[in-house]
Amino acid sequence: MSLQQVVGQTFGPYVYTYGPREVMLYALGVGADNRDLDYLYEARGPRVLPTFFGAAAFADSCDVVLEALNLAGKPLIHTDQELILTGDLPPAGCLVNLLTVTRVHDAGTGAVIDVECLTEVDAQPVCRTKVGLFALGAGGFGGNGAHDAERHPPPARPPDRVIAMSTRPDQSLLYRLSFLHPIEPGKRGQQACDPHVDPESARAAGFDAPVLHGICTLGFLCRAAMAELDRIGAKGMSRFVGRFTAPAHPGASLTAEMWHHEQRIVARLRSDDGAEVISDAAVDFDR
Repeated sequence: MSLQQVVGQTFGPYVYTYGPREVMLYALGVGADNRDLDYLYEARGPRVLPTFFGAAAFADSCDVVLEALNLAGKPLIHTDQELILTGDLPPAGCLVNLLTVTRVHDAGTGAVIDVECLTEVDAQPVCRTKVGLFALGAGGFGGNGAHDAERHPPPARPPDRVIAMSTRPDQSLLYRLSFLHPIEPGKRGQQACDPHVDPESARAAGFDAPVLHGICTLGFLCRAAMAELDRIGAKGMSRFVGRFTAPAHPGASLTAEMWHHEQRIVARLRSDDGAEVISDAAVDFDR
């Protein structure tokens, strides 16, 4: 089946049962510590970071692209992600994801693939996630229109809020344990060639050392955004979008810079070398 033939097709359902343990482990994976007990202590809920559900949608999207689209062996790059919240975020339940390939674009050196995931927990809608992926080496099939990424440039003034965060040297190792997918012992495949944890795989991918998962850095930025929403007394996040522009290494410091504009926060995430790890980020919220 060609890439263009899968546009509009739905895959799934992908079903997971999760509880406070998975929610708290995910929070640890994106840098929460003893100052974030609402996310880490079951006696306080625990509270669920919205990107917990986005991480599950991303994992399922990768499975669809690599397996259902017969792209196993093609390097897969996470380009952007959007999370639209449509319901409460329960700390436990039966999670069901349904995924639809919404667009495939021939970029020459690869294929830009957009996947939309609808998430329900216990039959109640929770969120809609849009995942952008780039399959290197999968282009050359003819193209179907230009790919225009959503842009949210920051205003030309100092940020209204800056939050500095630290990552652990073993942050990637910790984060991967929070995947909702079970990790099968001895399984060969993508997990066996992971540039986020394996130095040899990282060098083969062109990095000098393992790098943080992009979806992990998105969780760091989400955690900073949630702290800012709490500070201003917002009711909650309704939408979160960002574009991945540079890798960060485990152990690096990450700085979230945020600008307020009505009921939106424009944001970006920088690493300690000044590189923009996530750009064009926006957080919409309800008062």
